[in-house]
Amino acid sequence: MVPARPSLNVIDIVTSTFSVYWRGLFYFLPAILLFTVAFEAVSAEISGVIARSLTPTIWLNLALSFGEAMVNLLYGLCVQALVVLPAIHLFRDGRIGVLRSTRRLLLLLAPMVALCLIIPVVTMLGFILLFVPGVIISLMLFVAMPVLLDEQVGLRAIPRSMNLTRDYRWALLGLSILTTLIVFILAFLASFIMTPGALWLDSLEIGNPAIRGLLRVSVTAFGLAIIAPVGGISAAIAYVRLKEIKEGGASETLRKVFE
Repeated sequence: MVPARPSLNVIDIVTSTFSVYWRGLFYFLPAILLFTVAFEAVSAEISGVIARSLTPTIWLNLALSFGEAMVNLLYGLCVQALVVLPAIHLFRDGRIGVLRSTRRLLLLLAPMVALCLIIPVVTMLGFILLFVPGVIISLMLFVAMPVLLDEQVGLRAIPRSMNLTRDYRWALLGLSILTTLIVFILAFLASFIMTPGALWLDSLEIGNPAIRGLLRVSVTAFGLAIIAPVGGISAAIAYVRLKEIKEGGASETLRKVFE
């Protein structure tokens, strides 16, 4: 008789995600805020240059829409790279280890950048092919970034992620849907901070357009920084849980979290 396959408890992962989020908030919020301000400022500048340089056409609008989707995927992966390793350390050991995480990020910068470029491209191509292949690809690569940063295997993180997620992609789809709904709720709550902040900035008489633009980007970045870590933390915890299910060796900290 074939033994029953252990389940991936989605509710426990979501609960643990917000436990880790809350305990690591002092790291996640400033790190994501600084990165988001820089990312938004560069994106706005590039968009402005494109808008001023090219004549609007249907094909240009389609290309810009595709580019915007790619940029959003890239942003999500970059944020995931920033939060995954601290989340794993906090989840396993009860502490973040900022210096250890930063050193690992710098050492793995080249494969991390490569992964951040590969995943959006293959995922978007999958979405173009009737949407469903994009969903499948995103689930297959759900834990690629945690694998890369935790196991330091370079681009072998891609087949490793495919192996870890095999037999659990329906559960990961449920996890993705649930965390997306929660993020939408958080985004709605964050809008109560962002909208008054934007209106307040509009009421100020700031003559320098660069400073005014930077302040507006900062308000938007603060709202994004509140919600952006959720996806990366949930991927990190799903990775730890999948590794435990498939390879065993759960730590005492891990067992306590899921009790």
